[in-house]
Amino acid sequence: MPYKAFLLLQIIVFSLSIIKRGITIETLSITEFIKNNDDDNKENNSMSDKKKAKLILTISTLAFSVCFASWVLNAVLATWLVSQGVFDFSDSQMGWLLALPILTGALSRVPLGLMTDRFGGHGVFVVLLIVVAGGMVYLSTATNYEEFMIASLIFGLAGGGFAVGVGYISDWFPKQYQGTALGIFGMGNAGAALTTLFAPALLNLLTDNNTNLDAWRYLPLLYAGMLILIAVIFWFYTENYAKESTTPLTIKQQLAPLGNIIVWRFGLYYFLVFGAFVSLAQWIIPYSVSVYGLTLVQAGLIATLFSLPSGIIRALGGWMSDKFGARRVMYWVFGSTLFACLLLSIPRMEINSPGQGVLAKASGIVTEVSVSQIKIDDRIYPLSPLPEQLPAKTDTDNRFFFPSALQWQQATVSVGDTVVKKQLIATGHSNIYYPANLWLFVSLLLVIGITTGIGKAAVFKFIPDHFPNSVGAVGGMVGLIGALGGFVFPPVWGYLLETTGLWTMTWVVLSIVTLICLLWMHRTVTQMMNEQAPDLANLMELRPELPLNKQINLSGKKADTLEQVLYNVPFFAEMKPEAIKSLARLGDIEQFPSDHLIFSEGATGDSFYVILQGKVSIQKQNDTHQHIEVAQLKAGEFFGEMALIDRQTRSACVVTRSDCEVFVLHRKDFFNMLSRSPHMVADVLLSFSTRMRALLDNYSQQQPKPPKIPVAN
Repeated sequence: MPYKAFLLLQIIVFSLSIIKRGITIETLSITEFIKNNDDDNKENNSMSDKKKAKLILTISTLAFSVCFASWVLNAVLATWLVSQGVFDFSDSQMGWLLALPILTGALSRVPLGLMTDRFGGHGVFVVLLIVVAGGMVYLSTATNYEEFMIASLIFGLAGGGFAVGVGYISDWFPKQYQGTALGIFGMGNAGAALTTLFAPALLNLLTDNNTNLDAWRYLPLLYAGMLILIAVIFWFYTENYAKESTTPLTIKQQLAPLGNIIVWRFGLYYFLVFGAFVSLAQWIIPYSVSVYGLTLVQAGLIATLFSLPSGIIRALGGWMSDKFGARRVMYWVFGSTLFACLLLSIPRMEINSPGQGVLAKASGIVTEVSVSQIKIDDRIYPLSPLPEQLPAKTDTDNRFFFPSALQWQQATVSVGDTVVKKQLIATGHSNIYYPANLWLFVSLLLVIGITTGIGKAAVFKFIPDHFPNSVGAVGGMVGLIGALGGFVFPPVWGYLLETTGLWTMTWVVLSIVTLICLLWMHRTVTQMMNEQAPDLANLMELRPELPLNKQINLSGKKADTLEQVLYNVPFFAEMKPEAIKSLARLGDIEQFPSDHLIFSEGATGDSFYVILQGKVSIQKQNDTHQHIEVAQLKAGEFFGEMALIDRQTRSACVVTRSDCEVFVLHRKDFFNMLSRSPHMVADVLLSFSTRMRALLDNYSQQQPKPPKIPVAN
């Protein structure tokens, strides 16, 4: 043991010496490049910061990929060592070897996140990479189970690299791009696929096709070399973000947000999307072998097919979260995951049940019995014959894709028997076969991989928005809870497998957790709606959006819904989409025939109108009490808006010039909406003021300009 500890110390000291020596090398590092720039040239500095942020994001993603590949190494290495007889680990010992790196990676996320918030990610990530490399070196010298466990605990810290990266990357990107940046960084999850795909081939290469088994020790050394190389690159080509000088937060202040229930809700989301990903990346292999009879190589390819897209597509999840909002993305993630898990929850099964029998319609004597019919006197009763072979017997290579249901009848009477009316003369049989086809399994597994990849990015989009000053601590806690999912799920699945004998309990558990996440998020959204915009919540539940009779053409734009029409009404130009959605559910749609008086001049106004179809004429009385047309309005235009505010008498009358369809918003409904959502008042006032300014500007432009007065010389 002492010499192994000495070897571990040597690798750490050697790595630190490289970094220390690198400080003295006269090279143009990023820091020196910034110092050599002209401080007065702000535009160039801004461009430099953007390039620097992209470089740091690239190197950080590469570092996290190597960390993640190291984190799941036991899934391949320990399995290979046992299969080759190098170590005689029991099933429970194997389970712990798979779980221990996940556990230490989870538990390290909070302290690593705190350290990142306090010291910056630059130095923390470098030290982490070196420590993980030391764990790999120690693993290469392991000769028994205890040493394997200690090494697993050390290199398992690689899983904490995500907490470091979240806090580090968030500093370098503005809020509107943080989701995309964190999504790209999270693509490092694909490191799991790199290990499952290439580590078996490397083992075969290093051991000369399993002839020199002790050469397996070179594999963790290769990983250690990659980690050291990345650490050196990280040290020279990245740096901490230069924040404004502020008083450092205490540990208590950094941990304060962890008492917020929002953190634990985000943690539950990540428990599902990340915990399920890590667990399934390893669980798929025994699942595929046991359920579908695949070889280890085939099962490994399926595991890679699951984990690789899940890691790569995470960048798309970040972009989607920036563009559409994290909450909307999570609704899609939870819904799709729940759908796929529910389908996978149905095991491959064959059900035999009583079916539809045949009853005698009249009394008589049986004169003929065959597999296709029974004859009683002169009456024939057709039968559905028994199939030659049932689907479950012929589907030996899992070729059936869709479920099948078969029914047949078998006679219970013989020739010469006397039967009475309504006597059962043939029993019914039903056979239902669900194949749980391999390709259906792979397809749904791919769906889960994609949704969890997108979900991982969406969850971490929430964190900088809600906790901008504690991204590392909160991200570390959320990451810890998510990584614990990777530690908790496999034992739970294993216990349920032993209890029920059903491998599909895996998907039952995931379905339950997904449903809990979906219901909790929806409950939170509903509470927010009730507190901040009760009119939206109530009206969207009680009154659906009114349908249009046909498509409307608005100055070249096509509108299929009332909401789209209101979006294009200039009067509502300053209102938020939520307010317009509410308006679309407040009003009514009415039809008027041609030459119909909608309201007369001098009448008390209480409604606002938007024309959907047809034309109307705006008319005023002159001194001789004749109605003069002052304007003609068509579809998409509006009138009567002042009635929503002052409820004064109408200044003109409105008559339809053709069959018309109009949207009518009543004043009482409008004020009811404002009373329940005061924040909409500002939008309404802004719309009115914008409208009035536009009318005044138009009026002033139409007035004749005063003549120029000549100036005497």
